[in-house]
Amino acid sequence: MATVLVSFIGTGRLSDNQATKSNYATTEYCFDFATKQNITTSIFGAALLEYLKANGRNVERWLIMGTAQSIWCDLIEMFGEAKRDEILAAGEDNFNLWSKLYEESAKRDTSQICQDDLDKWQELLTVNLANTKAICRLVGTAAKPDSQKKIFESLLETVEDGNKVVFDVTHGLRNQPIITSFALMYLRWLRNVTNVELYYGAFELKGEVVKLDFCQEILEATEAVAIFEQTGNFQRIGEQINLSETFRQNLETLAFSDEMFRLKPGVAQKVKNELTSQETSLQNEPLKSSLADKLKESLKWSDENLYAKRLKEKAIREFNHQQYFKAVASLWEAVLIAGCNKFSLQNLNDKKDRNEAENQLYDFFKSKTEFDDLRNLEHLRNAVLHGSDSDSRTIRKAVGNVEEFKKIFENGLLLIDEILK
Repeated sequence: MATVLVSFIGTGRLSDNQATKSNYATTEYCFDFATKQNITTSIFGAALLEYLKANGRNVERWLIMGTAQSIWCDLIEMFGEAKRDEILAAGEDNFNLWSKLYEESAKRDTSQICQDDLDKWQELLTVNLANTKAICRLVGTAAKPDSQKKIFESLLETVEDGNKVVFDVTHGLRNQPIITSFALMYLRWLRNVTNVELYYGAFELKGEVVKLDFCQEILEATEAVAIFEQTGNFQRIGEQINLSETFRQNLETLAFSDEMFRLKPGVAQKVKNELTSQETSLQNEPLKSSLADKLKESLKWSDENLYAKRLKEKAIREFNHQQYFKAVASLWEAVLIAGCNKFSLQNLNDKKDRNEAENQLYDFFKSKTEFDDLRNLEHLRNAVLHGSDSDSRTIRKAVGNVEEFKKIFENGLLLIDEILK
């Protein structure tokens, strides 16, 4: 799967050796977290590109963003002195383009570097990079919305569906990588970005390369909690905690049974028991500990011993997450299970017993106000699940207006309480 490397290039700092053409100090970057590979360069993005390729990564595109004042000319230093001189000597156009970028960057606020210049520059760089396309984009300082949108536009054009992204946060203004980080969160879903890795080449730490894996963990945790809040799906939260293989299997079984209307409190209890048993070890893992608390909260419905009440809690959870299709289905099943309990029908999952419970409920509420609540809930359930029209004006209003739907749903909740008295 293709990898996209994303970097910024800034205005640099003067190197100790003023004879060099580089405005960034040459640094030996130390990738101690992996193969203890050391790479010397003035541009950390170049070191990161070399490191990734050396470790078998297919870096298809390298997006480099900056301003008109950025030291774009410095990118050629990644090839080393001999190769740099060879490239510049290969044609007058090469040298003239490099000279313009060098001279204009020195002007700072009056720089005349434009995107046309960078288009030519990226072509020159790409020719000399092995199997990696350089993409240079003039995005500005990201101090104003127009500039911030250019960063996003550049990412949108570069990152394709299913790509992996490696983000180099080393160079440039501090606000530029902040904007980019949030944009990448969005692209995770828009473009199905499978992984985002962040690296920082710390000049101040004697060239230590910092791999920011915790950022990826926080991003995935954020997504897991967001999925739960929007859909009620708790499985992703548990996957981020990842306590054991047994925990994973129980969680998967629980999530599937929840969707199949086969709620198994015993499995839910096993998940909660393992969370409780791991509380001490999770104290040293604040992110996982916070996720564990959220998972426990999402499984509160399993505390109910009565199956009908568990289904009722499931229906409430689905309604709160605006999953109205599931909510009305769960609530109707909860009514039937409650009826089985009331009339001592033993096989709760048997269609015959549920039909019998339904008939007895209509007889029981025949002369009571709850009769209309029962009928409205059943007809609403049928209209929603089958997509059919109803002769009832009440039901037609309920499938067209959430407040009318809510009235029938809330009456259904009260109906369960009445049945289980």
